[in-house]
Amino acid sequence: MIGCDPEFVLRLNRRFTPSPYLLPDSLHEPIGTDGDGRTGELRTSPAEHGKELFNKIETLLTELAGQLPPGYTVLAGSSHKTRHRDHYNWVVTTGGHLHFSNEHCTSRYFFNLLDTYLSIPTLFLESYPQNKVRRLDRSFGRPGDYRDQSWGIEYRLPPSWIITPRVAKIYLSLASLLHHTFNKVRQGRLNVGLVSLEEPNYFNAYCEARLSVFENELPWIKEGHYKLLRAYHERDKKWVRQGLGLLWQCIDTKWQWNESLAVQKSWRLKNGGQRPRGHLTVNTNDDFLSGSSGSLTDTVRELSFTQNLFVYGLRESRGNIIATNIPGFRSAAHEYFPDIEICGPVIDREGLTLGIGHRLRQELVTFRWEQLILTLEDCGIIERGEE
Repeated sequence: MIGCDPEFVLRLNRRFTPSPYLLPDSLHEPIGTDGDGRTGELRTSPAEHGKELFNKIETLLTELAGQLPPGYTVLAGSSHKTRHRDHYNWVVTTGGHLHFSNEHCTSRYFFNLLDTYLSIPTLFLESYPQNKVRRLDRSFGRPGDYRDQSWGIEYRLPPSWIITPRVAKIYLSLASLLHHTFNKVRQGRLNVGLVSLEEPNYFNAYCEARLSVFENELPWIKEGHYKLLRAYHERDKKWVRQGLGLLWQCIDTKWQWNESLAVQKSWRLKNGGQRPRGHLTVNTNDDFLSGSSGSLTDTVRELSFTQNLFVYGLRESRGNIIATNIPGFRSAAHEYFPDIEICGPVIDREGLTLGIGHRLRQELVTFRWEQLILTLEDCGIIERGEE
């Protein structure tokens, strides 16, 4: 059996939106949040063939689009820079992990088969330099990146291939082809060349996406693909043959995918969810916020809150602190508040909270309200209203 859990990024108005704001924060739902708490993930049930798995992915993508409010885009591929105001400052990576369940799939021989006939040729389709950023700078998807699981192995080299239907078909065709012909290769009944990307002369070249190192390997890899195809007798053979044809057509024409392409556009999907709405609650029952609560109310009059947010004041002794449980707030606030310490919440209240320290409150009556608004926008808590 084969399976997968490709990751994706959510974006609104060119700004990254952490997936827990819109999707279940669960590792067990078919559509949910990845373990990093930032990216989303599709989790299909296992399938016997690549075509069946492709159909499951298409179904989940349709469901995902149906859940998303208008304006949100889904991005896949290798890596994405998140936008803060008018420039970029950090990177979110996405993987397209493939799962294999076979009594011999934990063999080094099988990894070499995947390296040779899946990862090397598809490297020519990946968008550069985003693939280099994922593997070299962030250390994801490097040769040897796999995990043993109770059901088999998780092969983690590929980026998120759900970026277009064509790319998805290529990857799943290869996965199905290699999974179902491996035993013949292992038993010596099918003789094809193999390399390991963990070899020193290939490792760095793969991470750096130096295609010239692998160009001489392409002719015999292509020959091996079609030798494997002749030994492939599953019911989706025609579909797999089409996937191989697409792969080599892309390589011959030097086609590479566009990382900025919205998944909804390439799969012809339409968002159907309602934009989430929330409200702001300001604690004015004590003097911790002093006169700042009026400033806050005036400033956010044109803003729409996508989450319920409770704002409260911190005692004067905690003058240089923001206390919050908003996911991603620390990273988002670094640009706007480099001089402020950010810690966990100090108030026991359900939902999202934001505690404002004494020193910052004195400054918020002027320009720093705008910095706070930008941080909340970057975290997906609010959005600008119509001017």
